[in-house]
Amino acid sequence: MTLVKICGLTDPEEALAVALCGADFIGIIFARESKRYVDVDRALAIAKAAHKGGAKVVGVFVGHSAEEMQRIADHVGLDVIQLHGEESRKVHRELSENLIRFYVCPVSADGFVKEENHPGFLALN
Repeated sequence: MTLVKICGLTDPEEALAVALCGADFIGIIFARESKRYVDVDRALAIAKAAHKGGAKVVGVFVGHSAEEMQRIADHVGLDVIQLHGEESRKVHRELSENLIRFYVCPVSADGFVKEENHPGFLALN
């Protein structure tokens, strides 16, 4: 089965439209250095719209602590945490078991995904 994630949305109306068009996941960027970064209040509005349209909501994090990610996930209503950066990946076990985790898998120079052990799923980005 193939699932579709549209990432980096910054507008609740766009999130609703994308969800109604069939996207399975809507990604919200919480990395401050990204031009697609949104604060938690804006993220809450985007998440509500995405859920209304039937999509699950992914929070994209880079270098955040487990406490920060969990606080944002609880406030915004995230379904999934997507982990970028070594620090975020190191602390993922401290997050609620109810949150799905997406990991970015490194790709070698020959184009193959490096095999990594993440119980229960494989997400390629």
